[in-house]
Amino acid sequence: MKKIGITGSCQSGLREMNEIFECYGFPVFEADLAVKFLLNWREDVLRQIRIQFGSNVLSNGFVNPDKFNNTEKFDRLLDVIEIDIKLLWEEFLLKHSKSKLVFFKSYIIFERGWSSFFDKTIYVYKPLENRIDSISKNFNLSSHETRLMASKELSDKEKINKSDYVIHNHDNLSLLTQFESIKYQILDAKTILL
Repeated sequence: MKKIGITGSCQSGLREMNEIFECYGFPVFEADLAVKFLLNWREDVLRQIRIQFGSNVLSNGFVNPDKFNNTEKFDRLLDVIEIDIKLLWEEFLLKHSKSKLVFFKSYIIFERGWSSFFDKTIYVYKPLENRIDSISKNFNLSSHETRLMASKELSDKEKINKSDYVIHNHDNLSLLTQFESIKYQILDAKTILL
């Protein structure tokens, strides 16, 4: 089994890649969904959050994202659950141990230093200029606010340099064709017949 981390910036095309993996039958661990689950449904985690940050960060029993609106606070919040994320990932790997490729999808793989979890990493790249409209629309942000939000992330250049592979989601390039090429490179020739 090869463990693959897949990441990208907001609206870069991770959802489309997820659909491709599912068509092949490759399991995908949705780390960002696991984070939401841990932060909102695990009482032991909520207890730790109350201890670390106080009860005012909760709203109706759920973590209020507005209380973690800067990178430092959000990183501290993730520190509370990082071990739990690793444990959920390990359980996921056991459940899918017969799969040739298993994917861990998260927007923050490099920001959190999680790339060591994987055999390879893939970055889905779409230029910010091509993402601005959809980010603005989905998050109800102005173009200026969108650029400000993007400036808080690691740059595309940094993420590309840290990645083993890059999938380009622009200029009508086929995501499927690029994934086929990467899949061929990751899997040795003996196991390529899927």
